[in-house]
Amino acid sequence: MKLRPFVLAAFCSIVVSSFPCPAEAEDLASAAGEQLSLIDHYRLALTVDPDNPILHYSFGSALLAEGLDNEAIAEFRQAYPAFSDSAEMNYLLGSAHSRTGDLDSALLYFDEAEALGALEQPGLFPLANAYYNLALTCLETDSPDQAARLFAKTLALDPDRQEIRRQLAEIYAGEGQIERALAEFDAYLKVYPDDVTTREYVYTLYFNRAQQALEDRDLRAARKDFNKALRTNPGSPLAIYYLGSLDYSEGDYEGAAVRLAKIYHASPAEIRRSMDSLLRNSALALLEQKKLRKALVAVEPLIDRQPAALEDLTMAGNIHLSLKEFQAARACFERVLALDPSHEAATISIADVRAGAAEELLAEGRTLFYQREYLEALGKFEAALALHPAHPGALACASETRVEINKKAAALFALAEQSLEQNRPHEALKQLKTGLEFAPDSLLGRDLKEQALEKLGGELTEALEKGTKLAAGGLLQEAERAFAHVLALDPDNHEARDEKSRIAQLLEAKASEIAARGRLALEDGRLAEAHEAFEATLKLVPEFREGSDGLARIEVLISAMISEEAQWGQRARSAGRLRQAREHFGNALRLRDDSGLRETLDAIDRSLRTEFYTFIEAARKSLKKNDFRQARDYFSKALAQSPQHPDALNGFAEVETRSAAAAIGEIRAAEKDMSAHQFDRALSRYRHVLYIDPSIVQAREGVGRALEAMEGDLHYLIAAGNEVMAGGLFEEAETAFREALSLDPYRREAQDGLRSLEQLRSLNVAKSRRKR
Repeated sequence: MKLRPFVLAAFCSIVVSSFPCPAEAEDLASAAGEQLSLIDHYRLALTVDPDNPILHYSFGSALLAEGLDNEAIAEFRQAYPAFSDSAEMNYLLGSAHSRTGDLDSALLYFDEAEALGALEQPGLFPLANAYYNLALTCLETDSPDQAARLFAKTLALDPDRQEIRRQLAEIYAGEGQIERALAEFDAYLKVYPDDVTTREYVYTLYFNRAQQALEDRDLRAARKDFNKALRTNPGSPLAIYYLGSLDYSEGDYEGAAVRLAKIYHASPAEIRRSMDSLLRNSALALLEQKKLRKALVAVEPLIDRQPAALEDLTMAGNIHLSLKEFQAARACFERVLALDPSHEAATISIADVRAGAAEELLAEGRTLFYQREYLEALGKFEAALALHPAHPGALACASETRVEINKKAAALFALAEQSLEQNRPHEALKQLKTGLEFAPDSLLGRDLKEQALEKLGGELTEALEKGTKLAAGGLLQEAERAFAHVLALDPDNHEARDEKSRIAQLLEAKASEIAARGRLALEDGRLAEAHEAFEATLKLVPEFREGSDGLARIEVLISAMISEEAQWGQRARSAGRLRQAREHFGNALRLRDDSGLRETLDAIDRSLRTEFYTFIEAARKSLKKNDFRQARDYFSKALAQSPQHPDALNGFAEVETRSAAAAIGEIRAAEKDMSAHQFDRALSRYRHVLYIDPSIVQAREGVGRALEAMEGDLHYLIAAGNEVMAGGLFEEAETAFREALSLDPYRREAQDGLRSLEQLRSLNVAKSRRKR
């Protein structure tokens, strides 16, 4: 990471305060501020110190952060011997191999990181996310078995990630392990019951398995799975149909009738044709069992059709007749005779049925009469007389009812007359409206109505004029309300009725125009605009079908979009991409306010806060140990989560200030060591500065100068070690190589010499054992 401008300023101030010479401070600040990337600085540092494993490790981390995965792997491998017991090194190598698609290597390093304690720091080493991402890669490379194992491992590490069960279930289903798939789906749906897509998938699995069980004649298993399919998709006509068929085949005609009647009209034509015989035979069987009501349940869907079969109408008529439901029986037999006037059974039954129906109507009329519902009662009595014109009871009841109706009308007319005398024409009109319903031909009532309207003439005229002006001004809804007010007072006002009808047509046309804009907006994906348009049509015409249909289409589309956003959000969340997950769930919540989505967003925010403070805590621990590079990395990750958070901003600034001061102090000490010819100490200090910040050019140059100053001694010691090793003087050789490494711990030739020495020793031990 290059030093930021404010850090360079701090760096300069430290330099000025630490060194008396202003020129030296300017040179050092200028050197530190080369306009190169962090990666370029590491490359330059490695040109002068190619065997430094810390530089290779840091360089690998920088490459990995930039997505240069293969280059990062190469650098990590250079550093690996020195960091093989580091959980972080193994985790980063696993991450790099995972991103290149080398799953075997990724698993190897992740497992090693786990063995080294990475699971104890899930915030820093999210292995659950790593295994999940590997599982996704396995799916993409058509390795479902390995993907399933990795998904299961992810779930074991983080049991809260129940959304993984859906992916496990899909793998099992694809592999034909339906029982395992359904178990995972069921567990998933307990947590995400509103996932419609998954419900449909599960429904299909149960339904297909049930059909297979039917083919295998395993009726018990078929019923069990059809019931499970129905629980997953309540109201499914197909599942109910098959269950009804199973009921019928097992002799449960009552159960078959109830199930099949429920879905008859909602089923496709081919299914209805199959249900016809099942319902008809169930009805006949229930008739034999004297279960008349249940038989009626079975036959009623069949007679609701137009035209219904004669045998079904006759059966229904006979059932109603047996139940003494004469009006319903009459309706059935009259439909039979309309289709076949010579139908013998209907002809024989119709006279008795009509007499019974007249008695029913008479009983119903009497009940209404006692409830003082005189108009409705009179309708029943007149219907009874239509069936039996000379029925004495019906004649008497009708006469008595008419007397009561006339009394009621007279009382209302008297009240209306009184209201008019008291100059209350509105109230008089209300009373006259009810009175004229009782006695529509009353001359008194009509005369009183004319008087009331005459008193309201000014108000009616004003309302008509107001409506006309509003309509002319384009205020159609207000005009419609004005004319409706006139009609409420004077239902026979032709002018108001005609104007109201004309305005209704204009409103319909305007609603159609707005709906066209709504359709266009919907096609272009402008949902808010389309929603606004369709809502506007319903404000103009509340019963406007295209408006309600448009809103329903938008709702379906929004539900699908929410489902898609939620699924992407779940996947991002499982992969540990919390900010991306938050964006997806936020998109879904903007489409529709939903408590479940809000809860999920809250949970993601909690995870983000936890992750943020995990980075902050790790950064502070590193800072406490003066590990400025590590602290800088963790504060940078925290800033990526929350760019304006003061803890991250202040922490990062502190790292840069302290690391700059430490670098200056180390460089100053290294220069003194160089002057004192203590080149090994100077080299260590320069290397430490490069670890803090590889952009400090003076440190890079200092490493080169220190190595050059020690080159003669190093060359001599390594050459001497190789020479005495060749002569079999292993102790002397080891002394020479180790003395070289005390000067430069990363010198490859000295390390190689020690490894060769170990091999020779092992070989000599093996030879001595063979001689024995």
